[in-house]
Amino acid sequence: MRQLRPPVFFARNVTDARRFYRDLAAAADGALKIVTGGVESCGADYLVNRGSFPFTTIEYVARGHGDLDMAGRHHDLGPGCVFVYQKGVSHRIAARSLMVKYFVAFTGSNAARLVKSSGIGAGELVRVSPADSLAPLFEELVWAGLRADPTSEDYCRKILECLAVRIRATIVNTAEREPAGLRKYQLCRDAIEADFLLLHGVRDIANRCQISDAYLCHLFKRYDHQTPYRMLTRLKMNYAAALIQQSDLKVKEVGEAVGYQDQFHFSRVFREFLGVPPSAWRQMNAKPGGTKPA
Repeated sequence: MRQLRPPVFFARNVTDARRFYRDLAAAADGALKIVTGGVESCGADYLVNRGSFPFTTIEYVARGHGDLDMAGRHHDLGPGCVFVYQKGVSHRIAARSLMVKYFVAFTGSNAARLVKSSGIGAGELVRVSPADSLAPLFEELVWAGLRADPTSEDYCRKILECLAVRIRATIVNTAEREPAGLRKYQLCRDAIEADFLLLHGVRDIANRCQISDAYLCHLFKRYDHQTPYRMLTRLKMNYAAALIQQSDLKVKEVGEAVGYQDQFHFSRVFREFLGVPPSAWRQMNAKPGGTKPA
């Protein structure tokens, strides 16, 4: 699958990006063909303003917030937002804070059918729940798209088809689920991601979000695949793993940094999430010839 020069329509004002690009001259009446895709970390100055776009495109916001004006309507962007545009659909995308979003653009005679199978129409925005449910497939798409492998084109096309199915299966039915509850859930997720080092349990999260413990758990049961406590712990353990890998801190000091005063309790939780105890994680990620404290 041949890599080409970056197309001029890629936004320049991004803080980080992983993108792949293919044949921009692919015919719209040919077989389904992915033209470009990737993931972008968009700073607060990110702005895309187009009157049209030559390819059918699906975009998905994984983190952060922004604004979307598309086909004459305004939408608030946040985690879990998915929208589609194509030739003739005007769209303006702006970030309010650091916003991470994935995208895939494609063409071909089956493009419209594939979009229809996802449950979204061109010029429409939906929300999926859990908000992070599409990230693994998009990551697989980016990985495959960046490979210089003769099988990657077909693999990317299969992943795109899976994405359409996953979107349809995870769309939030706003007629059945109150939008206010979904917005509150998203605010709670944002609060956990922003302050996970300072939070120590469900009560802390609920207080931070100014809701009851029971309502917090209800929101996560309704809109997520994990409990708020498990999300908090996962963030702490991922941070701890990075500290162990990148610093000379002792295991006890790493545990304290993420809110665990009991080293043995921290080690048990770390092993539950990472599969190995902290000491083994350090050995697995140690640089050749380097020594790390236990």
